[in-house]
Amino acid sequence: MRGTLIVFSLLLGFSESSLGPYRYLSTPKDIHADVICNKQLPDQCDVNLTWPEVHYKKSWKPLLYIIKRDSSSDSTSTTDETGVNTLLVKGLGKDKTFNFIVKAKQGWLLSDWSETLHVTTSTPPVVKRGDSGDDDAKYPKPRGLKVKFISPIGFKLKWRDPKDAKTLDVKGYRVTWKQKKGQTFKSKVITRRSYSLKGLKAESTYLFRVQTVYASKVSKSLSLFCKTQKEHGVLSPSNFKAKAIGTTKIRLTWTPQKKPTVKLTGYKIQYKRRGVQRGDMCSAKASPWKSNYVISDLLKGEFYKVRIAAFSRYTTGAYTPWIVVKLPGKRNNERDGHVDTSVTETVTRSPEELFNLKIEQISGGVNITWNDISSEVVTYLVEITQDSHILYIKEIYGDPIALEVYSLDPGQEFNVTIQGVTSKSKKEASVTTPFKTPVPVTVVTEGAHVTLVGENVTLRCIVQGTPQPHYEWVLGQGFTHYDVTRFEEDSFDKYLLLLELYNIPEDFQNPTCHAQNAFENVTQEHSIVVTGPIPSPVVNVTVRAMTSRKIEVEWETTIEHEYLNVTYIVTLSDVNGRYRREEEVALNRCVIRNLTESTKYRIYVVAVTPEGLRSSESDVISVVTEKSLPKPTLHTLFWNDTVIALNWFTNSSTAPDLFKVFYKRKTDTDFRVRKAFPPTSTMLLQDLRKRSTYDIKVMAVYGRYDVASDVITVETIPENFFLENRRPTPPADAFLMVNKTSMTVRWLPPHPEYMTHIRQYRLDIYQGGVLQRHLTDNRGRNYTLTDFDDTQEATVYLTAVNNAGASDPILRIYKPLADDDDSRQTGAVGNLRGKPLSSNSILLEWDPPTNKRLARFLLRYRPLEYNDSNIVDKWLGPSYNNYVLTGLSGPESYFISVIPYFNEKVGNDSSIVVRTLAGAPVATPQNLTVDRVNYTEIALHWSPPPEPPRTGAITEYIVGYRTADTARDSVQYSNDTKVILGDLLPDTTYYVRVAALTFNETGPYTTWLTATTPPLPVVKEPPAPPIHFTTKQVPYGITLHWQRPERLEVPVNGYIVGYGRFIPEVYREILGANKNQYTIHKLRQNHEYIVSVRAFNNFGESEPVIAVATAGDGKMSIVQLIDNDVDKSDDDIQFDDAPQNVSLELNHGEIPTVNVRWFPPAQLQGQLLGYNVYYKKQGEKRWTVMFADRTTFLVLRNLSFDSTYYVRVNVHYSDGVKAKLSRTAVIKTFSLEDTIHALPTPSITSVFSGTNFLDVNWKPPLKDYLHVIVGFILGFGTRKPNENQAFISASQRSFRIENLKSNTTYLISLAMFNEHGKSAKSIVNATTSAV
Repeated sequence: MRGTLIVFSLLLGFSESSLGPYRYLSTPKDIHADVICNKQLPDQCDVNLTWPEVHYKKSWKPLLYIIKRDSSSDSTSTTDETGVNTLLVKGLGKDKTFNFIVKAKQGWLLSDWSETLHVTTSTPPVVKRGDSGDDDAKYPKPRGLKVKFISPIGFKLKWRDPKDAKTLDVKGYRVTWKQKKGQTFKSKVITRRSYSLKGLKAESTYLFRVQTVYASKVSKSLSLFCKTQKEHGVLSPSNFKAKAIGTTKIRLTWTPQKKPTVKLTGYKIQYKRRGVQRGDMCSAKASPWKSNYVISDLLKGEFYKVRIAAFSRYTTGAYTPWIVVKLPGKRNNERDGHVDTSVTETVTRSPEELFNLKIEQISGGVNITWNDISSEVVTYLVEITQDSHILYIKEIYGDPIALEVYSLDPGQEFNVTIQGVTSKSKKEASVTTPFKTPVPVTVVTEGAHVTLVGENVTLRCIVQGTPQPHYEWVLGQGFTHYDVTRFEEDSFDKYLLLLELYNIPEDFQNPTCHAQNAFENVTQEHSIVVTGPIPSPVVNVTVRAMTSRKIEVEWETTIEHEYLNVTYIVTLSDVNGRYRREEEVALNRCVIRNLTESTKYRIYVVAVTPEGLRSSESDVISVVTEKSLPKPTLHTLFWNDTVIALNWFTNSSTAPDLFKVFYKRKTDTDFRVRKAFPPTSTMLLQDLRKRSTYDIKVMAVYGRYDVASDVITVETIPENFFLENRRPTPPADAFLMVNKTSMTVRWLPPHPEYMTHIRQYRLDIYQGGVLQRHLTDNRGRNYTLTDFDDTQEATVYLTAVNNAGASDPILRIYKPLADDDDSRQTGAVGNLRGKPLSSNSILLEWDPPTNKRLARFLLRYRPLEYNDSNIVDKWLGPSYNNYVLTGLSGPESYFISVIPYFNEKVGNDSSIVVRTLAGAPVATPQNLTVDRVNYTEIALHWSPPPEPPRTGAITEYIVGYRTADTARDSVQYSNDTKVILGDLLPDTTYYVRVAALTFNETGPYTTWLTATTPPLPVVKEPPAPPIHFTTKQVPYGITLHWQRPERLEVPVNGYIVGYGRFIPEVYREILGANKNQYTIHKLRQNHEYIVSVRAFNNFGESEPVIAVATAGDGKMSIVQLIDNDVDKSDDDIQFDDAPQNVSLELNHGEIPTVNVRWFPPAQLQGQLLGYNVYYKKQGEKRWTVMFADRTTFLVLRNLSFDSTYYVRVNVHYSDGVKAKLSRTAVIKTFSLEDTIHALPTPSITSVFSGTNFLDVNWKPPLKDYLHVIVGFILGFGTRKPNENQAFISASQRSFRIENLKSNTTYLISLAMFNEHGKSAKSIVNATTSAV
């Protein structure tokens, strides 16, 4: 097994090394340098280097940057390390040129060196990009230099051929190496692509260079630094001893080093006969974890000398001194020239009589004793076996002793064999005897630990052990009424003692269960807490200030509180005596928000039972909220089409530790982050997209707290500012609203695409020959003129103004309405319609009249069957176009009118008749009884509710039933006063109730009625296979559905789900008996799997049902975002017409998906078409809506990693009724590191053609996938896109396909790949140019 593990680890190591050291780290790019000359020291300058942060995998290992600086004047090199993406290099010489390169490091991962930055510290400074060490295309250098340790002071270098090596005249390679400030060594020209170096200096840094040797030139070098390790010596083992065992064996023992300086690989043992030549030297090896070794097959009567040494992977330590051992006995007759004619006396007594073996059970083991069988026996070999497996071996020298064995399993049967061995290694006699080990005494008590005063409790004491112990319940004082029942011994040496206690008093001593045998005495106390109906006070209350407006309260939940099922009320008050009480919570923690900063609060907690009984107040704890941190103020200095300059400041008395600048495009979901350290208060955002809108904010970090500024919005445009060198365009539109003595002018700003800056808006209003001029700032959107005469015509001119001048005005004219009778004909509401919502409410809707003098509406309604004395009037504002009448009675018809009013004039009325719906029944069904009961069915019948309380015709009945361990009813509908409940479970108690339904509502339920199905006769055989087995695709998985086998008399304890790619049941999952579906996650998308399901019980497993299914992919179509005014004020209210119990379940696949489930609303407001599921990510203001067609389940796919989502559900009615939303459910998706890295499809952006080549360009992958992509596969061909393939590194964004035919059309495909597989292909076609 150990060998298998070593091979597996070596394979893993090879796999990791083959991926290269830059798997997760990108190369630093865009290095910027600012040269700062020192005024006090004119001959010195400082250089400030900055670069963007690289993409890397999140890990506990820190990300470091290595900056290498070379001086062109003296060829010196300096290396620095930093943990941030900036470095200030001080004290550089004036008028000198320095070369800077940067690479990233995280643990053992290293990125490539960046492009060289040449900085000349002159006046003015000169900064140039370009790598002076760039490779020569004609004479390329080797690639992929790697180093591997072969010893602490030795390396093996490996590299790959240069690019296009097959077409170049490569003679070989030359390796050079040197120690820092040491001599340079050079190898000969070699043809292989590896080179080994040994005997280097320990703990020294070496620079290795490899060059390609051509016929006429040597390429530039490929360099790498590496440091040798410390060379530790391997020490010899201590306490080395050797002892003869019998006549042909030598036993060696030693003590390993407790803290070896190097990792040992093993021990080398050398031995030889004394006086024999060196050629007869023998050797052996021992594992590093051993401390003894036996050398066998030696010659008796000879002298042997032995020694030992430890060895590591690279070296062998010094040997210990020789030890000489004399084996007992005489030399062999052949070697002495004589024949041994002695004959051993035959044993006449039986082995049982000779040994007189005795085995005695002791506490935790056995004691074995025997007699000495002969004076010639020097060694006794004791061997304990079980089922032919040797478990224990021990050699005993000298006189026999009592051997105690404690390492055997209790309660098991074993065989012991004792064998005597003489000094001549002759086996004298042996005896074998079976025995059984004792079982330790254990005592376990079961039963309630909490009860009320005067209640009854049943306790159980389970005792186990051999020999059989004496056991009993020991009752303390206070118990007067009890019963004790003793059960017989079962097959597992267990004994049961049942104790029933009656009328438990408040003051008593806990009962204890006592068991004792000859070896052990065990006592177990069963603690019982007796409590009253009033809970005890809450203890251990702690309060912690989390922020300036939030505190956390925690307390201890006692076992007494758990028994009483209490909830907790947290009350706090401030120094002014203002009290605030939080709602009841069931947990032992509460977070109180929206507090005042720097304020002292006093908090106490009270426990409340479901019956409303309260405990006394807990200890009062005081806490002071923290002082709030001031928000930073952020504004822009300037911006253009690709750059935004930011500036910020904060009024905090303490300087922040860090500033974080967050920015993103308006259409993006995630922010990008830039860091800045005080006293920096400005930042330049570069490489932005033209004509894009960006949201920007800055966050100040103070230790573990942070505070963010308000978000500002900036649009990148080609010009520096909104232009003021030309007149603005007119406002987009304007509207007039007149109300007797006032007129309001509303307008829209000019269209933003003209990019003109607005400073003011000017209003010129002419009425009755008088001009009134008014100015508003650029934020104004309306103006109200109070001195206005609505009987005269008025003219309004609206103009936008900036420094360059005024825009063209837009004209709006107000004309008073005529007072003749014709104008009143337009004064009636249109399309008046009504709809009953329930038995006491009606929804009214209408179209407002076109008359602009509309002032209000009169809504008048009355019951149709009554006189005018029942008329009700309601006045509504002019903005109303719908209204809900409530407080009505039903079922009843109402006459409803809507009359518009135009100032003092009355318009025409519009009338309709609407009838409310029938209400719910007032009474319950009568005489609910059970007719019959069998294994799976219960037959019920009842009588209708009494006639007088009814509120409409009964349409049907609803029957609800449940078991004792379920919290929600299963329902069945019936049009008659009887029903048969089927598909029930045998031997189960069901609770049943019935309610009557009218057209729209449900009446009250009857009281619960219980009925128990009889148990099935148990058939002792394995179950049949599950039935109705189906599969369904889900994202990156498969969902299995099945039903229980048909024979109910055969028990089913559970199901076994198996699946595999090519072999069934490679992986198996065991499920409970109540499961009938299972989803297999984390499968490869669009791959086939063999899936199966078995049923099992105590008698065996069924045959499997097998199917072949394909795992789904992660694609889904998302409905476009819509603006939805979701009201958060009712988030804590559960409406009857809203879906209930919304639950979220996270699927751990490759891309986050969430299962949304809910229950239908208790009351519907119309015909249901389906459900609307709204969800959004934290920080977003817009909701995404998806439609579920008459189902209470929906899957949200393609969600973001490591994000919090909010989900709400409402009903979608056929006639557009506005439905209430459910409570908000919250879930957080997993981070990218938890996925199995599925790859998206790459996108080819453009293809440029030549006569014999095609340049293919594609988009970079999303930043979430940068560290999991190994590379790209580009295929091309005239008939198929995969006729030719090229493997491209993950850092490339373009590729040139050469040697193509002119004027020919090619198919081109592009896919990503990593160690898990490859993505889908993106395919385009392109044609080469004609010659």
